Amino acid sequence: MRYGLLSLISLSLLFATQARISLQEEKELALRYAEHNAEFENGEASYRVGMNHLSHLTKSEMRFNYGFSKSSEHLYDKKFASYTDSASGNSVLIGDNETVVTLDTPVDELPVTVDWRQSGYVTPIKNQAQCGSCWAYASTEALEYYVGVQAGRRLTLSTQQMTQCPRNPFHCGGTGGCGGATGSIAFDYVIGSKGMTDSDFMGYEWGTNVSCVIDDPSQEKFTCQEAETGFNLQGNPSTRMYGTLSNYTILPENDYVTMMNAIAKVGPVVVNVDAGSYADPTTGDTTDTFRAYSGGVYTGCSVKYNSNQTDLNHLMVVEGYGTDPEYGDYWLVRNSWRSNWGEGGYIRIQRSADDATNCDWDVTPEDGYGCNATNPLPVLKVCGPCGILSQGIIITNAKYLNAGESSPLYTDPALAPVTSDDDDDDDNNIYFTLSITFIVATVLSVAGNVYFFRELGKARGTASSGGIRNPMI
Repeated sequence: MRYGLLSLISLSLLFATQARISLQEEKELALRYAEHNAEFENGEASYRVGMNHLSHLTKSEMRFNYGFSKSSEHLYDKKFASYTDSASGNSVLIGDNETVVTLDTPVDELPVTVDWRQSGYVTPIKNQAQCGSCWAYASTEALEYYVGVQAGRRLTLSTQQMTQCPRNPFHCGGTGGCGGATGSIAFDYVIGSKGMTDSDFMGYEWGTNVSCVIDDPSQEKFTCQEAETGFNLQGNPSTRMYGTLSNYTILPENDYVTMMNAIAKVGPVVVNVDAGSYADPTTGDTTDTFRAYSGGVYTGCSVKYNSNQTDLNHLMVVEGYGTDPEYGDYWLVRNSWRSNWGEGGYIRIQRSADDATNCDWDVTPEDGYGCNATNPLPVLKVCGPCGILSQGIIITNAKYLNAGESSPLYTDPALAPVTSDDDDDDDNNIYFTLSITFIVATVLSVAGNVYFFRELGKARGTASSGGIRNPMI
């Protein structure tokens, strides 16, 4: 029995070490990227690709870097929003009666370039790591901007709180946490809670929560209970709520004019996109160029129009738009895959005045569209490159809650834990740990197999010499 157990353990470890793509596959991938970049250098392509920290992941592993499974917001009758399609020529209202913005201004009358990063309120690029929390990241990043405007300073809110605390009983867009959810789940949670805390008090830990209660209450980590009740674990009123919102609006589906107006007049917009199901129906090439994007104006999704191959799977934030002098119009879109992905964590996606008619059909809307597969629709019409116009969510009434009563949890930088939540690549410790784990698993796998076969040889020797027969043979 011990030999069977050893074999099972060694085989499990062996399979664990083979979960990533093979070295040969990586070489082939690098070759395809080199060929594409040669086209870029020759002016035959508008964007570059390259190997990065996501290149070695298999398709199934890459799913954990998304975190959104279709849209459930279409089932909501939002009391916060009142709008008409811009094609009607009527004004579009956002928010309650106190906030009215028209979103039907002709595009040629809007600013030529918008980049909300220049406002000073956009936070640095973050990293969701291999947790399907894009929905929490995109929602938090948008909220950071709008709360920052109200505060008059840049704020970094807790993506851990947004990942862990919202309830998702009907599995809208996923199972919640690292299992995915939607923008509405995130924003409904904020509206129903006492507010969002700063990342210093609840740092990103891949959806887990560690409560370090020390004698000094100021060093007590923020919890979901504190956000829900407004009281910390000591029973005192919380002074660590920094931002909230009372309204948000879901923009009309597949409306180019409205999206342009919202970005130009209001601010960043949370959008649903297809960020990795790339397949060229004309050639059969399945190379995931979105994952490998490293610069330029991305056109990789345009081959999907009218192909039934678009698959919405990721939430991102549109923080502007513009025109590249060489490659044309683009959407400026923020991702949560570290700052060494794309152009400093951003991607410029090809934009066109025809985006509202450049459409495809997502044929698997049941993957969360109906919230736990209730009332599923057969197909979902998605327009714009990568489905970027399919749905936009914009915050309309954000509020800054804290005038600085709280001090950061870690006043000495040397005491602050390194997490994967901030800008740059401070999650190197995660990948170092994974590398060490990979090496240890490999060594244990080899050692386990060597030991197993050595013992098996001894057992066979005993059996052949007239000893007790090994029941495993």
